[in-house]
Amino acid sequence: MIDNISYQIIKALTEDGRCSYAKIAKDLKINASIVSSKVNKMLEEDLISIQAVPNPYRIGYKFQTVIALKVDQQQINHICDALVDHTNISSIAIMYGIYDILIMAEFPDIDIMIRLVQEQLPRIKGVTNVETFIVAERKKSLNKFFKQESLVYNPVRLDEIDHKLINELRKNGRANLARLADKYGISTASVSRRVASLIKNDVIKITVVPNHTKLVDYTAVAYLAIQTELHKVNEICDQLAGFPEVHTIMTLICGYKILAILVTQNHEALYQFVKDKILTIAGVINVETLVRTDLKKRTYVYIDDTQIQEALSRMNLSKT
Repeated sequence: MIDNISYQIIKALTEDGRCSYAKIAKDLKINASIVSSKVNKMLEEDLISIQAVPNPYRIGYKFQTVIALKVDQQQINHICDALVDHTNISSIAIMYGIYDILIMAEFPDIDIMIRLVQEQLPRIKGVTNVETFIVAERKKSLNKFFKQESLVYNPVRLDEIDHKLINELRKNGRANLARLADKYGISTASVSRRVASLIKNDVIKITVVPNHTKLVDYTAVAYLAIQTELHKVNEICDQLAGFPEVHTIMTLICGYKILAILVTQNHEALYQFVKDKILTIAGVINVETLVRTDLKKRTYVYIDDTQIQEALSRMNLSKT
């Protein structure tokens, strides 16, 4: 849990993950050492991370996919270890449900996707079945970070250094630019200009990524694979987007029509939400609920401001 000052710091870093502690301190009328101390504490306790969220449409990823694996349970860790460093894979989640592992991946061309799905994955010991769902459109998640007009395929010209900087900032959004300059043999001024350009052109957004299980004690994460009436897909997505519990919405080209990722306080709340909110939406035919048990490669899941405020209220009530 966090206090109100930490919450205000998170809000500031959500807008600009590289915002100086001095500026945040000035805005909050506190000492910069307090800001630094609280941020470091939240990082050390894994309440938050600060990282670059990439915009696949600007980077040049034509294909976004959800890859579902059925595997030998004894080989799950081995399989995840074999995939964790794959540059096109942004997330690896271990699931409870009809699939054992769900992978989120993005590709600049279809050949790389085909090689992963048809050649690389089947060769990994323990993988017994691979299903691929191509994402038609992302209806919710990236709009939290980028302007709507930048969420169409319109890649920015990037070179190898740009891609390396993006990968570094995905790990640590406040990485020292001088150290990155030394690492890649260019000037600090060049790194600074490149990072500023990546942010200005909506290629990346450097922001706070909260750990929902620790920051606000929301422990249940589920991926909902939803079958719908064809003519109601967009209408259903609009309704799903109105729920703060729903953090990501993707429409799929084949198989299930919608994949939604939601975060709730606990598994009882998850069950009630699916039963009372999702299954009652007109046009929803069936929902396959996949509960995430572990995350082997982290991607971002933002926490709605409403959920943070509710957590703060619960914390304050527990003190009275």
